[in-house]
Amino acid sequence: MIMVAVLLFLLLPGSLHAQFYYGSQQNFGRSRVSYIDFLWTHYRFDDFDTYFYLNGEHLAAYTAFIAQQEIPRIAGMLETSLQDKLQFVIFNRLSDVRQSNIGLQNEMQYTYNTGGITHIVGKRVFLYFDGNYNHFDRQIRAGIANVLIQQSLYGGSISGQVVSSAMSKLPQWYINGLVSYIAEPWSVETDNIVRNAFLSNRYKRFNQLEGQDAMYAGHSVWKYIADKYGETMLSNLVYMNRLGRSLENGIVYILGISLKTMLKEWKEHYQKMYEPSGQNLPAAAKSIDIKNRNGEVYQNLRICPDGRNIAYVSNHLGRYKVILHDMFANKKKVLLRGGYRLDEIIDLSYPLMAWHPSGRLLAMIAEDKGFLNLYFYNLDDREITQQYMVNFEKVLHFQYSDDGFYFVLSGVQKGETDLYLYHIPSNSYEKITNDIFDDYTPAFINNSGRVLFSSKRPADSLDLTTKFDFQPASGYYNLFMYDRSKKSKTLRRMIYEPTSNQTHPIEYEKNYFSYLSDESGITNRYLGRFDSVIAYVDTATHYRYFVESMAVTDYPGDIVSYDINHSAGLLGEIVFYKDKHFIGIQPLESPEELVATHPGISPYVAAKFQNLPEISIKEGAREKPVEIKPKRFRSVMENEVESKIHIDDIVESDHELFTDTVPQELIPRRLEVQPEKTKDTIDKFRVPKRLNYNVEYFIDQLVNQLDFTYMAATYQPFTGSKSPLFLSPGLNAFLSVSLIDLLEDYRIIGGVRLSPDFVNNEYLLSLRNYKHRLNKEYLFYRQTIDETRESQTIRNYHSLVRHRIHEFHYILTWPLTRVLSLKSSAVLKNDKAVYLALDRISIQEADQTRNWAGLKAELIYDDSKSLGTNLFQGTRGKLFGEYYQGITKDHNNMVVLGADLRNYLPIHRNFIWANRFAASTSFGNNLLMYYLGGIDNWLLPKFDQEMNIDHTRAFAYQTLATNLRGFQQNIRNGNSFVVVNTELRFPVFRYFLKRPINMQFINDFQIIGFADAGTAWTGLHPFLQGNHLFRKHFEQQPLSGWIEIQKEPVVAGLGAGIRTSLLGYFVRGDVAWGFEDKRFLKPVFYLSFGTDF
Repeated sequence: MIMVAVLLFLLLPGSLHAQFYYGSQQNFGRSRVSYIDFLWTHYRFDDFDTYFYLNGEHLAAYTAFIAQQEIPRIAGMLETSLQDKLQFVIFNRLSDVRQSNIGLQNEMQYTYNTGGITHIVGKRVFLYFDGNYNHFDRQIRAGIANVLIQQSLYGGSISGQVVSSAMSKLPQWYINGLVSYIAEPWSVETDNIVRNAFLSNRYKRFNQLEGQDAMYAGHSVWKYIADKYGETMLSNLVYMNRLGRSLENGIVYILGISLKTMLKEWKEHYQKMYEPSGQNLPAAAKSIDIKNRNGEVYQNLRICPDGRNIAYVSNHLGRYKVILHDMFANKKKVLLRGGYRLDEIIDLSYPLMAWHPSGRLLAMIAEDKGFLNLYFYNLDDREITQQYMVNFEKVLHFQYSDDGFYFVLSGVQKGETDLYLYHIPSNSYEKITNDIFDDYTPAFINNSGRVLFSSKRPADSLDLTTKFDFQPASGYYNLFMYDRSKKSKTLRRMIYEPTSNQTHPIEYEKNYFSYLSDESGITNRYLGRFDSVIAYVDTATHYRYFVESMAVTDYPGDIVSYDINHSAGLLGEIVFYKDKHFIGIQPLESPEELVATHPGISPYVAAKFQNLPEISIKEGAREKPVEIKPKRFRSVMENEVESKIHIDDIVESDHELFTDTVPQELIPRRLEVQPEKTKDTIDKFRVPKRLNYNVEYFIDQLVNQLDFTYMAATYQPFTGSKSPLFLSPGLNAFLSVSLIDLLEDYRIIGGVRLSPDFVNNEYLLSLRNYKHRLNKEYLFYRQTIDETRESQTIRNYHSLVRHRIHEFHYILTWPLTRVLSLKSSAVLKNDKAVYLALDRISIQEADQTRNWAGLKAELIYDDSKSLGTNLFQGTRGKLFGEYYQGITKDHNNMVVLGADLRNYLPIHRNFIWANRFAASTSFGNNLLMYYLGGIDNWLLPKFDQEMNIDHTRAFAYQTLATNLRGFQQNIRNGNSFVVVNTELRFPVFRYFLKRPINMQFINDFQIIGFADAGTAWTGLHPFLQGNHLFRKHFEQQPLSGWIEIQKEPVVAGLGAGIRTSLLGYFVRGDVAWGFEDKRFLKPVFYLSFGTDF
C-alpha cells in the first residue's frame, strides 16, 4: 500500500475541480516552467516604477526616459490623465517572459459559468527586449496607451469596473487597433502587413478577425478615421463609448455615419490604395514545394556549399522546424523542432542557421529551457551535437568565417546589441562593437578580413558614446564596414539612407555586396559596389571611398530571407506575397549580367518623401525647405556624441544609383535632423536609487454570479436512500475575490457560496505560491449538505442529516513542459454527519464522524486555445488517481482512477467539432458511486428513482457522470463508468456575418448537434451477469425478492441545442432523444448555465 501511495503521489495535480467531482466540469490549463529564479529590483519615479532583474538596468532606465516623454503626449492625445502610477515590468528577452507567471490562467469552477466575472483593469505594462530598440519603443508606447484607454473606457475605480463588466464588450479590433495606432501611427512594416491582408482578402469577414489580424485591421481603421476626420476624433470616440457603452452609437454621434457605412468606406479606401499592380513573382530556376498552411512562416534560408542541400525554418503558430532539403533527391528531413502552438506571442527570432565552409556541418542556434544552445548537424554521420552559448541574452544573426573557426554574430548583452567575434573551439568571444547602437546582420567579406553589418549608429566610429548610456538612437539601419585585419576604430559607411532600412548584407563577389532595403516600401534586393578614387596627394596618396548601388529585384511582396553561396554558385530567396511564401533557388549571376530594376514606390513612402525636410535632390532638382516637425523618436545629436574621431572630421560617403528607382525629386540623400528635446530637458532626467522588490497584492478579479452547482472539489457523501439520491444545491449566489502580486507569483483566492437559507453555505480559501518551478498551493474548504437518511434504529424511518465537511489540501505542481504538468496533493478530510433534532427519534440518533487522509495525482496536457465563448481548438486531457485512507477505527480505504480526454477540431473557420472520452473506476474497501445521465449545471435536475443501486457494495461517496443527454440522472450507476460525447458547435451569426457584431447575444449564439453514449456498472465489466443492472427488486406483501431482467448496458442520446449569452451568463438549451434497449425514448428538455466540455 505504501508503494501505491508513493506512485500516486508522483503522478499528478489536485486543484479546484480536478476529478469527476461534479460531472464533466474539469480544470486543465497550461503551466509555466521556471528554469531561472529572478531577483527583482526597481526604480521609483513620480508617475511610474520600472521593475527589472539582473542585466536589466539599462532597459529600465531607458524605459523611464521614454515613459516620461510619452505619458503626457499619449494622455493629451486621448484627452485623459493617468489615474494611478504605472508599473513597467521589464524582461530581458521573450523566453524569460515565458518562464514567468504573467498571464497564466488559473482556472476555477466559475470558468464554466461566464456570468458576473469582473477582470480589474490593471496598471501594469509588461515589456521584453528583442534586440531592436524601435520595437522596444513601440512596446512602451503601446503599454501606456493600453492602460490609458482601459481606464478611459472602464474607469479607474473598482466599483466603476464592476458596473462596466455588465455592459457590452468592445471587439478586439477596437481596443487593440487603437493601441497599435497610438504606439506607431504607420510604418513600412504596418503598411506591408495591411496591404498583404487586403490583397489576400483576409479582412473579408471583419467580425471573425482575432489576434494580430484584428489588431492590424483595427489599426488601419483608426488610421483611416484620423486621416479623414482628424486625430481629435479618436479621443471623442473613446469618450462616447465610455458614456453610451455602444460602439455603433458612438460612431454615429461623432462621425455622423453608421459603423457599417464607415467600414465600407474604409474598405474601399484601402482597396483603391492597394489595387493589384499586375506584378507576379518571377519564376525561379528551382522552386521549393512548401505547405503554406494558414499562419505558417518560412524564413532563414541557407544554401549549402555543396549545391545539393538547403536549410530553412518553418514556424507554424509557434511550433518551429529546421528542415534540410535535398534538392537533387527532392527529400526533406527535419533536423530540429521545438515550440508549441499556443495562443501567445510567436518568437520568430529562432532558430538561426549557418553552413560551415566545408558544407558538411550545419550550425544552428536556438533557445531551450531558458538557455542558448548551439547545435551542429553533421551531414556525414547524421548526428547532432550540442553545446551552450554562455554570456549572451540573445543572438540575432551569425555567419561562419572562411576558415570555419569563427562566427561573426550579433548578440545582446545587458540590453545592448553589439557585434562579436566568436571562437568556436574555445567557446570564447571578442567584442567588436561596444555601444548603445543596434548592430545587426554581420557578414564576413574579403576572405573574412572585413565585416559588413547593419547599424543605427550616427557616425563612422567604434568609439561613440552618449551622455546617457541608456539613450540609444532610434531610427533606421544603414550599412557599415569594419576592418578586422587592422582592428581600426574607424568604420567605413557603405550605405546611408535616412528614411529606410538597409539590412542583411552578403558578399556577392569581390568589391560587390548584396543587401535588402525597404526604400520603396517593399523589401527588395539591392547590389552595391564599393570603390575608391584619389582624394589628394601630399607625402602619400589619400583615397576617398564611395559606394554605388542599384535595385536588382522588383517584387510585389517582401523578401523575408535570402542567401548567397559562392561555392555552390547559387542564390536563394523567400518571398512573401498574398499570404503565401515562395522559396526559389537560382544560379548566381555575375554583376555585369544583372539589370537594374525600378521598384514601384508605395503610396505611404511617396507621402513620406514629400514631407521630408531639407532634402538634397540629385541632378540639380530643387525643392523648397520644409519646416521640420517634431518626431516621436529621439535621435542622438551631434553634441551628445563623443568620439575619438570627431564627428565633423568624418567624411560622408557619396551614395549614387546606377539607375533611378523612384522619381528624381523623391530621392532623399542628406537629411539635416534638428534636436527635438532641449539640453535642459535631457539634463533634468536622473536615475534614482535602486530599490528591492517587495510583494504587494492588489485585486485581480471579482466574481458575483448566480449558480446551480457546488463550489466543492470533493465528492458527496453517499446517501443510499431514494429521494433524492444525488443532492443538488439549487439556485445559489457565488462570491469570490482574487488577489495577485505584481509578478503573479502569489495568489490569494477567497470565495463563498450562499444558499437561499444561509445555512448550507460553502467557504473556500486558497493560497498559491508559483514563484519557483515547484508550485505550491494551500487550500481550505468547508461545505454543508443536508440529506435524508434512514434511521439507524427504526426501519423505514428517515431522519434529516446535516453533513459538515472540512477539507485541507496541500498541492504541489511540477511543470514538465509548457503544456504538460504533474500535480500531486495531500488531503485531510473531516466529514461529520449530524442528525438534526426534529423529533424524539432523531434526538436519539448518534452523530457519525469520518476522517480521511488522501493522496491525489494527475497528469495534465493542454495545448488548446480559445476561439470564442465555448469554442476551442486543440487537445487537452488528464489521467488521474486518488487514494483515500480512513484514519478512524474501521481503516476503510478507497482508490479512484480515471481519464478525461478532449479534442477540438475546426471544420471550417470557427465551426468546431468537439469530442470527449471520459472513464473512471473505484475500488477498495469503500467505493465511489457514479450516477450516469443528464448534464452539468442543470437548472431543474431530475433523478431516475427506478434504477436500482447495489446496496451490497460499500459505497462511501457519490458523484455524477455526464454528459448523457436524453435521460435523467441515474439512468445507469455503479463504481465504474465510460462516456463518449461528440458535438458540432456552429456559431451561426459569427460564421455568416462579415460586419462587426456588437451584441453579445448575437455574437455568442450557437447551434449545437450532439451525440452521447455511455454506461456505468459494478464489477469487472458492464456485461457481467452479476451486474446489478440485470436484477430488479420487487416488493408486494407478503412477497419480496429479485428477478433477472434483460437490459442493454450501453445507452445513447441524440439531440440538438442552442447556446447564447444573456446578461453575461452563457445559457444552454437542449432537447435530446434517449436510445435504450434498441428504441428511442420521449424527448427530454434541458436548460442549464455554463459552457460545454
